[in-house]
Amino acid sequence: MKKLGNKGISTIFGSILLIILVLTLASIFFLALYRYNHSVQEAIRVEEERMQEKIILYGLATQNLSGTECVYAIHVNNTGSIASRIRAVYIDNEFLCDPSDRTINPSDTYINPKDSSWILLSLGVKYEPTAKMTVATERGTKSSEY
Repeated sequence: MKKLGNKGISTIFGSILLIILVLTLASIFFLALYRYNHSVQEAIRVEEERMQEKIILYGLATQNLSGTECVYAIHVNNTGSIASRIRAVYIDNEFLCDPSDRTINPSDTYINPKDSSWILLSLGVKYEPTAKMTVATERGTKSSEY
């Protein structure tokens, strides 16, 4: 007599291993697509916020310290439809300071829509009438004036 009891076991184990492999690959692809979709949705949201954001350099305040005129504050107007936070000030494309630092500005640098605010600068910024001043928000929107 022939023994037929173990004949189908290897086929069952092979099928189970193949199913586990297929499910593992499918779950990896699902997670990758989920993360990609989340990243795309986040990028779209940030871009929509950037389109609603608009800031304008409105003026600056100077003071005369022993014969040298220095800029100590800039006036920024938010004409956009969402609140903006000023994160960088540049003079002639060189980074000057991050005005959201609490040691420079005791108050926060958020500017509500259709509002304006004075942003204090670090001390010792010499006033040059021909210099290009640029202000940037945390979303990357910039405004420049000479």
